[in-house]
Amino acid sequence: MVGSGFVSGYGSQIFETGGWSSELAALLAGMGIITQAAFGLPGALLSDTIGRRKAMIGGSAIGAVVLALVGMCGYFVNKYTHTNPALAKSYGSATVALVFLWDAIFGATLLWCPFAYPSEIFPAQSRAKGSSVGIVGLGIGSFFASMISPYLFAAIGYQSLFMICGLSVMVALICYFWMPETAGKTLEQIDGLYD
Repeated sequence: MVGSGFVSGYGSQIFETGGWSSELAALLAGMGIITQAAFGLPGALLSDTIGRRKAMIGGSAIGAVVLALVGMCGYFVNKYTHTNPALAKSYGSATVALVFLWDAIFGATLLWCPFAYPSEIFPAQSRAKGSSVGIVGLGIGSFFASMISPYLFAAIGYQSLFMICGLSVMVALICYFWMPETAGKTLEQIDGLYD
């Protein structure tokens, strides 16, 4: 929902939109996935400090801003490719930096939380089923995002990043209004939320 499947799966097309060759774009996309993984472990450890709710809200909100900036860079690369190639290349470089920043933010905040949160939030009698439904929902959502993304990117290119940005804002708002915090609480304390 916040663009992981899109950015990871179609990162090479995003980098090509930034003016990079297909070979370098594929290498950069692979490095982006490594960046997500590298920031995932510190992010998982950080979750107990700042909390899952803050991680989800912050990761979605900051990620939305970064994706909007990537989209704007894509616009300027597209605009200046033929009239000012040097400026277009500068925006292409900014695209790379911003995508790597997004990868780091995603890895540190959103990579692990959707897997941990369902196993914590459900009451004891439905925890296993709720966690299973949560994981299956993530898989189904990722499947549909992966199926739609190539058509979306082919149809509107860099502008698709603005749509993902909007979805990220929606996720941040949903988490802000409806996601109770589970970090630092025992499973019994979370069960008390349902009494």
